[in-house]
Amino acid sequence: MNIIYFGSSTSSLSLIPLQALLDSEHRVQMIVTDDDGKLGHHRLPVFEHARHSLASLAFQYGVPLISLNSGWSACRERLQACAVDVMLVSCFSRCLPETICALPKRACINLHPSLLPAYRGPDPVFWQFREGHENFGVSLHQVLPELDKGAVYRQRQVSMPDGVSYSAACQRLAEAGREAMLDLLAQMDAEVGPAIPQDETRASYQSFPEEKDFVLSSDWTARRMYNFISAMAARRTYFPFIMDGHTWRITRAYAYQCRQKKPLQIDEQRITVPCADGSVEAAFLLQ
Repeated sequence: MNIIYFGSSTSSLSLIPLQALLDSEHRVQMIVTDDDGKLGHHRLPVFEHARHSLASLAFQYGVPLISLNSGWSACRERLQACAVDVMLVSCFSRCLPETICALPKRACINLHPSLLPAYRGPDPVFWQFREGHENFGVSLHQVLPELDKGAVYRQRQVSMPDGVSYSAACQRLAEAGREAMLDLLAQMDAEVGPAIPQDETRASYQSFPEEKDFVLSSDWTARRMYNFISAMAARRTYFPFIMDGHTWRITRAYAYQCRQKKPLQIDEQRITVPCADGSVEAAFLLQ
């Protein structure tokens, strides 16, 4: 099957599925990236991968690489020259125009790191950690002009261990997405059933997180607070925790317990943060 792949230059959510495609019997005709392999061109959280980038994979496998710095018009001209069956999108920071989505013969499919219709939007992994989810997930869905609203082809649930980092969580999601993607493509070679429309009554959308979204709350469970701090530590210098009119700047979570509630306690640079069902042991910045 002939495929065009859209992704971010160094995100594991783009790299792991692409690597699987390049090693499969499918033919990746072209790779489209949203920058020139440089970070900072867009607001999506992107984490450096130890070995690869989209550009390096394109070079290794001899696949043409397009950067959208040249604009959609120039990109469309090159894509039209490909006899593409499926377009696959993962962790791509820009919405695809209808003229691009209409090019493939079979489908234009996005890999989204949540169980849609929940957590639509540009940073679903952040919001799933913030809400204290234990089971995350990925969805393969049809690309429509409306963000993340297309009918769903495949979904996989992904469990997250306590204390997992954001980058490790993205890798787990990417691996689940890779398996779902290969399964879907294998069935497309034969016959694939219709995609299932999303249930709008269960839909939720979250935009990019703001400063206030990193504030910790004593109303959270201890496990939720511990996992949120652990996951977001690579993205954040500190997490504000406000109690009795004072703001404590939490930097790292060591452990949590949910056996009994404890009051706020300070021991040098270690703090016991009270939670709804227990406490979190953490480090904080001195004022």
